[in-house]
Amino acid sequence: MTASFTRVFLTVEARADINAIAEHDVKVAALTAMVEIERDLSFGRLLEVRSGTGDLRGCRKVYVDKPSDDKPRCRLVYWCSPDERLPRQARIIAFGQRYQLKAYELAAERYDGDRVSVGQPPVDTQTDQQLGL
Repeated sequence: MTASFTRVFLTVEARADINAIAEHDVKVAALTAMVEIERDLSFGRLLEVRSGTGDLRGCRKVYVDKPSDDKPRCRLVYWCSPDERLPRQARIIAFGQRYQLKAYELAAERYDGDRVSVGQPPVDTQTDQQLGL
């Protein structure tokens, strides 16, 4: 992937997730989703705390797959830095299968680490208001 974005940052882990996908059409769909996020940082649907996925408050999801009539098989997960009220950058932290919540599992593993890497506190120490929700 060689796209250049000003408001979208693709983490090394998320880039590896996308590069690991064998289907070219799915990779193209992921890039298309990133273009939409670049245009509108609030493009994806907000996530929340769930028992199966953990605390993903402040993250957003985008459905991704090759064109078809079926339910999209993949999810791209990102969060807006510094927060939802004043987003300056979408940080894509995971791309994975919807099946068995794999994309969300990856995101939950990476979210706090990515927040800390840009000077933000871990999500579980923040209220909804502090997250801009």
